[in-house]
Amino acid sequence: MIRLLKFLLNALLKLVLLAFVLAGIAGMIWGPQEIIDQFVEKPDSQKNTDAETTFFKCRRDRLKIGLTERGSLRATKTVGIFHTQDRTMKFKWIEEEGKLTKKEDVIARFETEEFEEKITEQEKSLNQLQEDLEVEKKEIGITESTGNLDIARAETELLNAKEDLKKHKQLDAPKKMKELSDAKMAARKEVEKVIVTLAEKQAVIDDQLYSGDEGLDTALKELSTAKEEVKKMKQKEKEASLTKKLYQTYDYKKELRNKEETLANATLSLSKAKIGATNQLAQRKTAVRNKEDNIERTKKEIQELKEVLVACEVKSPVDGRLLYGDPERGWPSPSDITVGKEMWNGYTFLTIPDESSFVVDTWIVEEYRHKIKEGLDAKVTLEAMPELKFDGKITQIESFAKENRGGLKTYKTQVTLTGSDSHMVSGMSVSVEIIAEILEDTLVVPIEAVFSEENQTICYVRIPQGTEKRIVKTGKSNDNFAQILEGLTETEEVSLLNQELNHTSGNAPSTKTSAETKPSTETKSSVSSGSESTTLSASK
Repeated sequence: MIRLLKFLLNALLKLVLLAFVLAGIAGMIWGPQEIIDQFVEKPDSQKNTDAETTFFKCRRDRLKIGLTERGSLRATKTVGIFHTQDRTMKFKWIEEEGKLTKKEDVIARFETEEFEEKITEQEKSLNQLQEDLEVEKKEIGITESTGNLDIARAETELLNAKEDLKKHKQLDAPKKMKELSDAKMAARKEVEKVIVTLAEKQAVIDDQLYSGDEGLDTALKELSTAKEEVKKMKQKEKEASLTKKLYQTYDYKKELRNKEETLANATLSLSKAKIGATNQLAQRKTAVRNKEDNIERTKKEIQELKEVLVACEVKSPVDGRLLYGDPERGWPSPSDITVGKEMWNGYTFLTIPDESSFVVDTWIVEEYRHKIKEGLDAKVTLEAMPELKFDGKITQIESFAKENRGGLKTYKTQVTLTGSDSHMVSGMSVSVEIIAEILEDTLVVPIEAVFSEENQTICYVRIPQGTEKRIVKTGKSNDNFAQILEGLTETEEVSLLNQELNHTSGNAPSTKTSAETKPSTETKSSVSSGSESTTLSASK
């Protein structure tokens, strides 16, 4: 154990001696200060004093002036899918958005329970209506027979009334008149007869053709009886004459009127019977037609409900990719296409775009509307695949602005693309760079080299002593470069860092200020469009 400790101690001493030897050799080669500097931290004021400043050499170049906005792809041709039923339909299932579908594939289903229940109810109603129709058809036969019977009865009564009137005029009344006349004539003859008898009795007395007092008494009695008989017969004759006169004056006319009234009533009864029979039959036939109409209407409703059931299963009319909602109208939106939501007829709830040709819909802020016009070139980049870029032209700008959710007034603008790619899908987000103007052979510097101090536009120009702060006049610019109108030349280099800030922190070389150029009057404005910032600049 002691031997091991001695071995370790000797090894440690050798390592220490070796370290001192190496330190001495390093001191002779680099000097003592450099060695100290490797281990001692410099103060902040001395840090990075030798760092190389980044510079850009001014150059003449082609400057594209425009703005960049966000937009979305839209197929130029689409197939809208909507239901045509005259009612709202509730979603039961919807195929996933973005899925590729084939023609005749089921892509959505609506709730069917309500329609199935209605079909069951209507079929029960149809059975009942068909049974009622059979009853009504039988009632038509009964009603027709009853009507014919009533008409026949009325015709018989009319015939009887006619015959009765004829009989009264031609037989009964003349017979009655003859009887009355005969009675009157008979009464007259009886009067004449009893008058003859009275005359004979009176002659017996006058001629004294009796014997004795008894004969006289008998003759007187017979004379008195003859007188009474004459009186009686005259009264009978008077009554017969009065009866004939009353019959001629009253009874005959009364009976004639009664017969004529009976005939008129019979005629009216026949008309009523015919009309009643016609009406009853018409009512029955109307009831049958109503039942038949109800049956046809119910059958039609059942057929329509069955068509609704078929329509509850929505099939794709073409091959393509499914999109929710109506991209062109904006309503219904994709958020409205969910299970349980109701959908009115005529509203496009699914869209299948033709992905062989696309346009881009974007929105230009009101501030920059005057700089944009139809026919301008545009460069479109797919945000999901930045390597895919397409040329295009502005083909349409809406005349009226619409206020977006942020309160900005924007103009919907359409960019037509000159190409397409199999990866493109309607609704994809894109970046649209619209080229408003191209400045050929103009002096440019990066926008990182242009600074604003005390309402002046400056650049830091490289000189042998370090950098020089110089006032410049800028022109138009895009997101990357600014046009220099005054203050710089093509051969000069400008710093991409704010040398004033670096000098304040003690890291920049000496900076001089030059006042040889006039202050710039150019203003710069930036508008945010989604997650990107687009800059438009112009000289006043």
